[in-house]
Amino acid sequence: VMTFNSRLDPETEKKLLKLFDLNVNFRLLYKGSHFNFDIRKLFQICSDQGSFILTVYFGKHIFGGFLKKSLPRSNEQVKDEDAFVFSLYDSDSTATRFSVNEGHHAFHRTYSSISFGDCLKVAASDREFHVNLCSTYDFNWPEWDWEKQLCEEVELHRVQGRSPANLKKGGQPIALTLCDVRDMGDSEETGLSLHDALAVINGHAPEGYKFQSGMPINPSSAGYCLDPGLQDKIHCVVFVLNARNYLTVTSCRRDNVVFTFPSLDVPQLVLLTHVDEMCHAVNTDVRYVYTSRIVQKKVQEAASLADVPVSFVLPVKNYMSELTVNRDTDILIFSAVRQILHAIDDTFEA
Repeated sequence: VMTFNSRLDPETEKKLLKLFDLNVNFRLLYKGSHFNFDIRKLFQICSDQGSFILTVYFGKHIFGGFLKKSLPRSNEQVKDEDAFVFSLYDSDSTATRFSVNEGHHAFHRTYSSISFGDCLKVAASDREFHVNLCSTYDFNWPEWDWEKQLCEEVELHRVQGRSPANLKKGGQPIALTLCDVRDMGDSEETGLSLHDALAVINGHAPEGYKFQSGMPINPSSAGYCLDPGLQDKIHCVVFVLNARNYLTVTSCRRDNVVFTFPSLDVPQLVLLTHVDEMCHAVNTDVRYVYTSRIVQKKVQEAASLADVPVSFVLPVKNYMSELTVNRDTDILIFSAVRQILHAIDDTFEA
């Protein structure tokens, strides 16, 4: 469920997709006009999201850059031999692609700008984006003033492999299995231990295994899988947080979770439940979930607690006493499931 749409029309998107050797698609993460051209919001939403393409618009002209690696969270330079910049005019049949000079300095981020080598720089000031292009590249734009042009629109799309889960209409059914375990609790004694959680994720714990406090699962436990296969392992970890009362986690225990799970290369998302009870407007109409300041604050708090990007927090409304299903509630739930599937797909594509 997205409250803003890309400026790319289907025909233009097809032209940009031809820039890539692999079969990929775009997922819009940031649109300048929607976020008041706030570059801090761009960094907050788009950092650590994988390969991305930046598109900058001037009337019928589009240009930008691609980085195979993720947008870094902090100010740094990135080495990427696959990075490139591109240009496209409305009447062009295909986009023109140029490799970024010196792949070891392919990309640079500062607190107020992002640059693709010496070819393209987009800088923010006073809620505006300006762009500088390297004049050594011929973008076929006659009478172009290369210095600090004001951008009409700026978008950042994640570039991802087309879903092997076949999410399109008419595709094969998706084999989605949910594994529900007890919560982590406030301590090792009151919830699932970190050791046991890792055993589940790595596929060592058999289905239906009853965990016991003070007795961590080990190779001698009944049904323990010494050599788990792909089908035994967990491919996405989803933390469920109640927006009404966040679980209080001690700093020591939280640090253990944060620093251990990322080493598994398993995507981690947060399912934020009961968001409709936080805001009267959302409770009345769940379609306001992405525009509610109250809900967005809760989403940001949950992202900080779980140490994940804001875009990895998936707000949903719970069914409580309803006797019939609601379309908008279902759309929000299925959107969360789709995000989970995309996260899994991205891991297998990496």
